[in-house]
Amino acid sequence: MTDHQPTQPLYSNNSPPPPLRQPDAERRESPRTPYARAVCYVAMGQIGEGEILNMGDGGIRIRTTLQLLDLGTVFRLSIPFSEPSITVPVFGQVRWVSKEGRMLYEIGLQFLC
Repeated sequence: MTDHQPTQPLYSNNSPPPPLRQPDAERRESPRTPYARAVCYVAMGQIGEGEILNMGDGGIRIRTTLQLLDLGTVFRLSIPFSEPSITVPVFGQVRWVSKEGRMLYEIGLQFLC
């Protein structure tokens, strides 16, 4: 016969359960839509090119080779919207950076008004 210890509840009946952490996609104020287009930008005095991966009302995710690891860096982007190419200039601020390879980075930008 083994000793059986009663387990403690994770929370008491008098207190609410702890909040669950929502996945990043569910915490967004607006959903992101896949959007595979080339993008030109200026950041920290450097002109660069990248690829838009997805976009929403609040921001954009791009892939680029330019190493911009400082959170808060402001980008000026020219986003293409149609053919022949009509571009819309916008400003975005770096919210996160992920290194995806030796010389490849994904950057999450929040649009600035």
